[in-house]
Amino acid sequence: MSMEESETLPLIVFDTQGFESEEAYWQWQQNMAPLFDAQVDAESRHCFSASAEVYLAEHCVVSTSQYSEQTFERDRYWSEQYDPEHLVVQLYFRGGFSGLSAGKGITVKPGDIAVLDLRYHLKTRDQTSDMICIVIPRSVYQSYNGKQADLTSMVIPAKHPLAHQIADLLKRLWSELPVLHAELANNLLNQNLERLLDYLTMAQRQIRGTQKSHKQQKKEQILALIETNLSSDNLSVTTLASASHVSRSTIYRLFEEDGGLAGYIQKRRLEKCYRLIEQGYSGKLTDIATDWGFTDHSHFSARFKKIFSMTPSELRRQATQMLGQQGVIAGADSRTEVQDWLLSL
Repeated sequence: MSMEESETLPLIVFDTQGFESEEAYWQWQQNMAPLFDAQVDAESRHCFSASAEVYLAEHCVVSTSQYSEQTFERDRYWSEQYDPEHLVVQLYFRGGFSGLSAGKGITVKPGDIAVLDLRYHLKTRDQTSDMICIVIPRSVYQSYNGKQADLTSMVIPAKHPLAHQIADLLKRLWSELPVLHAELANNLLNQNLERLLDYLTMAQRQIRGTQKSHKQQKKEQILALIETNLSSDNLSVTTLASASHVSRSTIYRLFEEDGGLAGYIQKRRLEKCYRLIEQGYSGKLTDIATDWGFTDHSHFSARFKKIFSMTPSELRRQATQMLGQQGVIAGADSRTEVQDWLLSL
């Protein structure tokens, strides 16, 4: 990763080419950290690749990036560690993602505009993608004299007329930033931020007027309840039915394609255990299993290995090794440029 200095906006260039596969993944994860917890399956890290060009402007960050398949997550733990409440606007040229954001199911395809509100938890599975992105701090988009609506996570489909307007604006900004003096570039961005926010506000009002299917609404409601109560001992079909006013039989039907409700909840809890161990959890593995509802450690280990192709102990050994390497890498000043800027906006 390198920082290019000139009279234009500060530009950071990142490319995993030349890194060993594990180091490439850790470098990418560290630079994404203020926004998302980037996760790559252990078996996929040997072929992981990513590159990005990032302009650091006065009131926003504008970037293009290309990366291989991975998961992005922002849960309560991540929000407490990295607290920027930015709005992330993305235009996908290739790839896309599906998942959950702000308690709603979300799917993005090439040509779509994704708007992610980092106040809320999210978890998305991204395909190999190529996209342009602008990160806008909440303080910026709430400073337009109350003119803007309370923007939140949404998808503006490629066929929507405003998607074309937003895409054209983002592509034009990206083409002009490299040739403008920093002061002119910041002025251009400041002028166009309001226009972008106007487009997003109009799109949100129109999209909210289009009702989703009753089934989709019910499932999104249940998914949000599960994520909010994932660590609770009382999470069950009974408590979900009571909180959502949806019948038990309906809830079971909604999760048939996910392997059943119990299977879905168990998988999400195992994913939480995986992330905690990978991030250096120092307690007993039996404790982390118990904390997430697994009273039988052998069952926990067997289910963990079936999903992640390694036992919790094997993951801990791998994580300990990688965290040690990460400590050596952490001495490079350029690694934290994006983090520092995103946290300071």
